[in-house]
Amino acid sequence: MLELSNEIFAAPDGSVYEAAGIKPSTVLEVYPGDAPVEGHWRAVEALAEMIASR
Repeated sequence: MLELSNEIFAAPDGSVYEAAGIKPSTVLEVYPGDAPVEGHWRAVEALAEMIASR
């Protein structure tokens, strides 16, 4: 299924993030060129560790 937004969603200050996204506070390499599938799983595990250590 594919859905497209038919309106513009803005933050309370008027900023629209649909094209640019929101800059992450922690950068994780999710799809490295040498191991895209394994890299994705490593990123998921790293995120789980960060959450658990809070």
